[in-house]
Amino acid sequence: MTEQLRLSDALVAELLAADEVVMATPVYNYTIPASLKAWIDHIVRKGVTLGFDGQRLLIGKKATVVLASGGVYGEASPINHLNFIPRYLEAILNVLGITDGRIIHGEGAKVVDMG
Repeated sequence: MTEQLRLSDALVAELLAADEVVMATPVYNYTIPASLKAWIDHIVRKGVTLGFDGQRLLIGKKATVVLASGGVYGEASPINHLNFIPRYLEAILNVLGITDGRIIHGEGAKVVDMG
């Protein structure tokens, strides 16, 4: 546990020192990769990035999230209801106080494989 806490402390320190968070991630089976989920679990910490009372402690930081997916999830898409990642990442960032952000979704990468 001590080793994991050391890693978490290092990741949190990196986050606190940043003016802007930039995340780039593929969409894996309608969700994020385990490595990004692990990072989130390490940086969402009561009393450090999130107040014990739910207070947002990272106010003033910006975020850019870049997603890459094989599918197309736009509003007219029949699989739009499966577009969980933007909502999930936006929720996590907002809980921490990062409300100034944008999401860039590069969709339709599977067309390359399909010719």
